[in-house]
Amino acid sequence: MAEAIGAIGLVASCLSILKAFESINKFARQNLHTNASAKKELSPLLGKLTAYEGLIRGIKLQAELDDADRIRLSVLNHIDGPLKACETALKAISHRFETLPKHLLLGKIMDKKTSLALKALDASKPILELSLDADQRSVD
Repeated sequence: MAEAIGAIGLVASCLSILKAFESINKFARQNLHTNASAKKELSPLLGKLTAYEGLIRGIKLQAELDDADRIRLSVLNHIDGPLKACETALKAISHRFETLPKHLLLGKIMDKKTSLALKALDASKPILELSLDADQRSVD
């Protein structure tokens, strides 16, 4: 039973993160071609978030597939902290984008808080990648 709750919690965290990805991607795609400055700031962001989105989808899928397998699910037990850090960082980025005009014409998109949130994402990425890789290597 505890394993099922663990899997449900992981899937819920992943879904929350993926929802934040959608919000950020929608804003970025709407404003990507408004001006050269927006393109310069948003293109790398979209690339980075697309990579994270694939990683989070992989973790979500593994949690769903390993729901009944206690040993394989235990490989994902230690990623609650990094998932929470991702979720917090993405909410900060999403909040920044929500406070900007719907269509950008002038001004910087990335502020100090957004840059710090991206650094937090970068810090959690190796742990998430390692857990997904370890799950792939665990034997039955």
